[in-house]
Amino acid sequence: MQELPTQADFLAQEVARLSKQNADLQVALYTAYARIEQLEREKGDDADALRGKGENGD
Repeated sequence: MQELPTQADFLAQEVARLSKQNADLQVALYTAYARIEQLEREKGDDADALRGKGENGD
């Protein structure tokens, strides 16, 4: 005879699912911030390069 899941079983499954979802979102957020920082550094490098060309071209 199979036992029916209890409310505690259901809640445990929900907590596990939400914990995994939270971990996935934290990884996505960390990755997004790292990408933003990389793009800002590249943007700064491009601006520095353009300023250098302007100074040399004058």
